[in-house]
Amino acid sequence: MDAFVSQLPALLGVVVGALGTGLVTFLSSRSQWKRGQSVRWDERRLEAYGEFAQVLKEIQAISL
Repeated sequence: MDAFVSQLPALLGVVVGALGTGLVTFLSSRSQWKRGQSVRWDERRLEAYGEFAQVLKEIQAISL
């Protein structure tokens, strides 16, 4: 039992380190995913604005 108690701080350090690494990895991947979604959304928005401008030009040309 004395050997276990003497090794307990090292064991706790490993557990805390593993939990910390897991948390940092999770937060990092979530942040990266959000950035990727934001970029995709901006690309879609730009494409939609371009299509809308093209339709407006066509309507204006037809009305003239």
